[in-house]
Amino acid sequence: MLQPKFKVGDEVDFVNDFGIVFNNKKIIGINYDFSPGDITYNIKPTETPWYPAEEKNLYFKGTYQKPNLDEELLNGEIAKFLHYDDNCQKVFEIGEDAWKINVVLIDGILYSISTFGEPLGKIDEEYQLKN
Repeated sequence: MLQPKFKVGDEVDFVNDFGIVFNNKKIIGINYDFSPGDITYNIKPTETPWYPAEEKNLYFKGTYQKPNLDEELLNGEIAKFLHYDDNCQKVFEIGEDAWKINVVLIDGILYSISTFGEPLGKIDEEYQLKN
């Protein structure tokens, strides 16, 4: 049987899959049978009491560290992560003060985007991701 990371009464922060942090939650129940091999938790307060929180989304109160999602470009510049778009694609800002554009990462390729966030075209190779 799996051992839970948390126990009833622990104070936690919930971080959803988009990195949004919901602070000051409390474990009020542990579920061993939600999915085979998984442990989930009932937390409060919550807007969705019928849906338990997965262990991967919980952190002891005050311990969550936001990951750095910035990426290095082939030209050595840094693409600064801004947010996820409506299609769960990463949106970055690249360029210097006088010349900044927002781009979206789709299948490993950076594309310029319109003011509405729609991909327009692949940007130059030197501005693609290094990895």
